[in-house]
Amino acid sequence: MCWAHVIRKSREHRKLVLDKEKWLAIEKDVVNLQLVFNDHLFGSANLSPSTNNGLESLNGKIKEVYTLGNKLSLSSFLQTAERMLYDWSLASANTPFAIQIEFTND
Repeated sequence: MCWAHVIRKSREHRKLVLDKEKWLAIEKDVVNLQLVFNDHLFGSANLSPSTNNGLESLNGKIKEVYTLGNKLSLSSFLQTAERMLYDWSLASANTPFAIQIEFTND
C-alpha cells in the first residue's frame, strides 16, 4: 500500500485512539516512517536506470515476512511497524551498509 493510502486509511480510524495527543504522535510517526523511504535510500545510482525496483522489493519483503500479504487493522499495523523498525535497526547495527561493491564470478 502506498503512503497516501496508509495515511488516508489511518485517518479514517483515528477515532479508535481516544487521546488526541497520542493520535498526533501516531500520525507523526507514520509520516516520519514515509520520509525514511525517500530518494536518499532508493534513488538511482550513476549510470543505472532510475526505477522503483528497490522500493517494490522492500514492499514484497514486508508482505512476505511481516504481514503475510494480509491487510492489518491499525493497531496490528502499528505493532508490525514497530517490529519492522526494531528488526531493521538490529540488522543495520549488525550488518552496516557496504562502502564498496564486491563482484563475484557466480
